[in-house]
This record gives sequence, C-alpha cells and structure tokens, in this order.
Amino acid sequence: MGRLEQTPILTAFGHLNLAGGWWGLAQQSSGPAKRGLFAMALKHYWKASQKSSDEDIQLLIRDRIRQALAELSEQDYLFFKPELSVEGMAHPENLRGLLIKVGGTISPFGLSAQPQPNGSSRLAYRLDGAYKKFQGSVGLNDLAGESKTALVFQILGDGKPLWKSRPIRTFKDAEGFDLVVSDIRELTLVVDCPGDNTGARAEWMEPRLSK
Repeated sequence: MGRLEQTPILTAFGHLNLAGGWWGLAQQSSGPAKRGLFAMALKHYWKASQKSSDEDIQLLIRDRIRQALAELSEQDYLFFKPELSVEGMAHPENLRGLLIKVGGTISPFGLSAQPQPNGSSRLAYRLDGAYKKFQGSVGLNDLAGESKTALVFQILGDGKPLWKSRPIRTFKDAEGFDLVVSDIRELTLVVDCPGDNTGARAEWMEPRLSK
C-alpha cells in the first residue's frame, strides 16, 4: 500500500483499494494506531467519492466515512470543509491531491497551498462561531527539500491576525499552532511568498477544529 500511496493520480477504484487496505489494518489495531489508520482510510474514501458517480460505491463510501468519523468525532478537519474561497495558489488542483510529508511525518488530512511567486495563497472557511479551538502545524513538504524564498504562514480570524509563523525555508522549520477561535465567523489561512516560489511546497498539516 505504501507504494500505491505514492501514486500522484489515482482513479476512484485506486482510492477505494487504498481505503480498504487501511480500513482492514485499522480493524486489527487499537489506540492511536487504529485512529491513524482510520484517518488514512477516510482520506481515500473521501477522494473516491469525488471521482465516482456510481450509486453503490457512493453508498459504501458514505457508510465508511460515517463509521470512520465516529472514531475521529472530536476533530473536525478542514480537509472535509468546503472553502469559502481559494486564492493565489500556484496549483489549486493540488489542495487535497498531494502526499503531504513534513519531517518524515505524513499528514493524511493536510492541505497543500503553494503560493504564486511574489504573492500569497489564501484559504477561507466559514466557522460562524461554532468552534473553540483550531490546531495543527505548518511546514515545507519533504519532497521540496528547500524553498528558494522563505515562507511565512498566517492565520486570520475575521480579517484580524491570530497567529504568524517564523520564516520557513526547509522541512526542519515546521511549526505548530494551538489557537482559541471562539466567536470567529471566518477563518483564513495565508501563506506569503515574497519572491521566487521554486520549492515553495507549503503545507498545512492536520488543520482541525474542535468544539
């Protein structure tokens, strides 16, 4: 499964095969390992649902997603939330499409947001004051090695700064965040690239909300 996980473009059945494999391993595990395997399965079931219109497949996927979310019920990943807007990304098609690995750690529900050169990528989400905390981390994908321009990640709440990373140029510069977002109606994730975007594989790792 590890080799198939590296495939850049998978069909609906490819995602289903991976999802089933991770699902089976999860059933044989317990504790944090079980949760991590369910997370991998959930990611691929979600992606399969976007690539297939077959009614039977959609029924299977919906049931599996429901069961997996029950295992991860205390976390609401941005991966599964629709964006209000996506702006300034060099490759918007890669938002959920890439293997995200930072410092050797895989992020099943991460978001890839490489900015345009001399620009900023922006992802906006509607919260409507329904959440208390927002957690995750940021970094550069291991596959990039190093960004030609140091990147700065920012989190805005209703347009006001909530958090800002130090300059990030390699995967070793990864940084976490743990924020209170009570009463925030709109959350915006920003990556600033004030120069050449070669290697600027900016990653939001496991960004999640909790109530």
